[in-house]
Amino acid sequence: DEFWGKFQGEKKTIDFYSGIFEYTEVYRDSEGKKSKTTVRETVFAIRLDKKLKADFQLVPDDFGSKIMNFFSRKNIDTESTEFNKTFDVFYNGKKDQKALEIVKTLSPALQTKLIELSVHEKFSLMFRGDTVIFMMKGRLLKKMKTNFFKDVKLDPRDKKTIEDRINTILDISTQMV
Repeated sequence: DEFWGKFQGEKKTIDFYSGIFEYTEVYRDSEGKKSKTTVRETVFAIRLDKKLKADFQLVPDDFGSKIMNFFSRKNIDTESTEFNKTFDVFYNGKKDQKALEIVKTLSPALQTKLIELSVHEKFSLMFRGDTVIFMMKGRLLKKMKTNFFKDVKLDPRDKKTIEDRINTILDISTQMV
C-alpha cells in the first residue's frame, strides 16, 4: 500500500511518497476482556522547492491537542480566528525564534486552503526541512473501483481520485514556499 515517484502536476514535477500507515490498538477493560481497533492513515510526503527555516506540526484542534498544549505550551496563534479554532501549531525551540517563520509559512491564502481541506478531510501536517508530510485518516481511496481480479489495470475513476487528491496536496505544498 505504498507508491512513490515524480508527480506531473499542473505547474511542475514534484517528488512524492505515499503509503498507508496501519496499526492496531489493543485495550483491556476492567474485567480483562480484550478489544482491538485498527487505525489506518494515508501518508503523503512531498519534497518542497526549498528548505523551511522552522520545523513544526499542524494538528486538528481537538481534545488530544489541548492536552498536548497544556503540557508543552507551544501553540502559536495566527491572525485568523477560524484557523486558530481549526488547528494547533506545535514546534521545538523558543517561541520568539520560531513564531515569525512559522507564521510566514502559514500565509493567509494557505490558511484558507487548509481550512477548506479540513472540512472534507481530517489531517495533520508535519513540516521538516524541505519536506511536508500530510497524514490523513483512512485509506487513500475510500471506495476503490479497480478490481484486480478482473483486470490488472487501474480504473480511470480511481486514477482521477488519486490525481485530484495529490493535486490538492501539491497546490497547498507549493504555497508554503
